[in-house]
Amino acid sequence: MKNKDKENNMEQIARPKRAMELLGVARTTFYRMQKTDPNFPKPIKLSARNSGYLITEIQAYIKHLSEKRNAPA
Repeated sequence: MKNKDKENNMEQIARPKRAMELLGVARTTFYRMQKTDPNFPKPIKLSARNSGYLITEIQAYIKHLSEKRNAPA
């Protein structure tokens, strides 16, 4: 397997700032969503003081929000 193929198959981790950018929300909203929405992606502990989020999970969450918006009331 080529190096580039390996990179494409690997999960990418976004630090909180990048996750906020992907979601298009401010820091306060991001942490409120994390605290109150059970569907919000769970953070991955990278070290004692750092965490991140799988980009695929952030994308799935955005899709979930879109589907929820489009669902009949």
